[in-house]
Amino acid sequence: MRRRRSAPSSHKDAEKEALVQENIDVVYCGEDPKPKWCGALVRKNGKPVVVADGTSLFVAIKASASKTVALNACRAIAGASFDDNAYPIGFRHVHMQAGPEMFLADCDVLS
Repeated sequence: MRRRRSAPSSHKDAEKEALVQENIDVVYCGEDPKPKWCGALVRKNGKPVVVADGTSLFVAIKASASKTVALNACRAIAGASFDDNAYPIGFRHVHMQAGPEMFLADCDVLS
């Protein structure tokens, strides 16, 4: 069986960030029931704090979050890494970060 090739991402980092913020709230944290990790995300102006840097995505999570909560968030966010046309947003790694040099979870995006 041949694997379908993904279209290469042409999204700039700022576009990736906006798409991920929207996906987090639409897919997981917008309506009840919400996963436990939704309350652990750091938000600014109501949106999850995310930073895209090439093929890596950094997501801010509260330092009080457990590693299990961070890993569940990481896996969910990695799984919702597609744009409105079902193409990959363009990052390959998700890092749940609770502060400078404080990583609680890392996971890869499967495509």
